[in-house]
Amino acid sequence: MSILSLFKNNEIKLIDKRKEFSDKYSFSFESKSPLSWKAGQHGLFNFKGEKLNRGNSRMYSVASSPYEKIITIGTKIGENPSEFKAKLKSMEIGESIFLRGPFGGFFISNDNKSIAMIAGGIGITPMRAILKDLEYKDRKGKVKLFYIDSKREYVFKDELDKISNNNPKMNIIYLKDRKDLEENILDYIKKHKNNSLYFISGNPNMVKEIRIKLKDNGIKRKNIINDRFRGYK
Repeated sequence: MSILSLFKNNEIKLIDKRKEFSDKYSFSFESKSPLSWKAGQHGLFNFKGEKLNRGNSRMYSVASSPYEKIITIGTKIGENPSEFKAKLKSMEIGESIFLRGPFGGFFISNDNKSIAMIAGGIGITPMRAILKDLEYKDRKGKVKLFYIDSKREYVFKDELDKISNNNPKMNIIYLKDRKDLEENILDYIKKHKNNSLYFISGNPNMVKEIRIKLKDNGIKRKNIINDRFRGYK
């Protein structure tokens, strides 16, 4: 991706929106012009020319793989959303929003190592993109996803299960409690140590805690890749 794409506003049109669970939604868009990105990256979505409380733009991880040729995002929208999220939720099919990017360092650059993915809640979005991309490329390495949600509202679960069922080297563990998550991560660390990459995506507090846990157990910083997930605001 060129530096110029960071400053270019690409018009994208809504083609699908879904209420996945009580407060979790997904939105899919088509771009008028070709876009290129790496699975797992995020983009800056904005309502051009709008004056919204707390700003007219938000950063969202892209949940779709480049080969799918659409831009999908997921976010939580509660009962009293920001003006941005309220406008996003009210969009009709065919209406436009603008996108800068996608960009960022949350993607796989080393195919030789095993991969542990740790996703919390709607933080599953970049993981879904990466897993779809790995499936498309028929990657042979081992991948393990730890997906935690306190409500057991696992977004994209049917798709994730299909990916896992079709590839015995891709394993998904669904969790509800933080204690169970930590026990599973510690068990994984004992087996793989620094022979694995560790991807983390979720709310900022969770990401920070997991990073500390990994470092305290000997995982080198270069093997920890976290998404600065901003889709909560």
